[in-house]
Amino acid sequence: MPIGVFAKGLLGGWCLSFAIFLLVRWFRPHFIISYLFNTKPISQSLPLNHIIQDPMISRLEKLTTRMSLLEVRQATGNFSQSNVIATAEVGITYKATLSNGWPLAVKRFASTLEAEHEFLNEITTIGRLRHHNLVPLMGFCQQSKDRFLIYNLMPNGRLHDHLFSTAEAREWSLAKVAVGIARGIAWLHAHGIVHRGITSKCIMLDEDFNPRISGFGKATLLNRPTISWEVSISSCRDRSVGLGCYQEDVYGFGKVLLELMTGMRYEEIVKSFDMDGDMLDQISLLINRGIGVMSDEMCCLTRVAAKCLECDPSSWPTMDEVCTMLTTKLHTHIAIESC
Repeated sequence: MPIGVFAKGLLGGWCLSFAIFLLVRWFRPHFIISYLFNTKPISQSLPLNHIIQDPMISRLEKLTTRMSLLEVRQATGNFSQSNVIATAEVGITYKATLSNGWPLAVKRFASTLEAEHEFLNEITTIGRLRHHNLVPLMGFCQQSKDRFLIYNLMPNGRLHDHLFSTAEAREWSLAKVAVGIARGIAWLHAHGIVHRGITSKCIMLDEDFNPRISGFGKATLLNRPTISWEVSISSCRDRSVGLGCYQEDVYGFGKVLLELMTGMRYEEIVKSFDMDGDMLDQISLLINRGIGVMSDEMCCLTRVAAKCLECDPSSWPTMDEVCTMLTTKLHTHIAIESC
């Protein structure tokens, strides 16, 4: 073969390779940026059921019990509307009863990728965890696009409904509920779990009005003890932190505690607050207007709420410190176990 032809071929091949290299180098970051900032709803971005494959199911079965779809249908009365006890964006929760009479709650997840992620997150985060201030996960069901989580039924429903949706007299101790929530969050943090969604809607009340934390769809599992305690100051008030660190739960607890003490929604309360002002003075003034002279118990809860809601996150206590403050000050009012 003439040298000129070989040289031309070599040069042409080199030019083609270089062009492909430049194309890949240019295209890849643009593709990634386009993907990351895709504005389509998450449910439209990827095909459903792309995550939960047979190997994943076998791993989930090691974390909690798997139920059949037939068992779930029978327990919920074929998903009877009369058994609906809660609705949310990611799904509907039904009251259910097993054939042996055991009452359960069954959450049926919507057919969206967001719901699928929350379904997996709940199982992998708390599948085998047990604590007396957590709603225990009893099992799951997954068949095609149908996904369910099964919990122990909490007979007295959500704390949120007792605070804002019923006119019934309060049948539970404010201090008992506050301490129980704090104890549950502190236990999660000790096991490297951040709930990332603490509100009165995720606090359930059992038959004795003990608080039980639920709703772990957005929870984060962290490697303890090397977790950062730093957080943006501006973010704490604007979007409840949202950075996946322990402080997010501290702030959430402060909001729930304020709702417990006032019977008002947090969003309504802060309309009259100067969020850069002294939080203790403002909360104390609000409580005094509502009930007059505060009891020692209410003073303690007020101080704790103020510490959890200060504008500077670096001054917020850990949940262990919150437990210590509550158990130290409230020991004469209620028998409290160690956090």
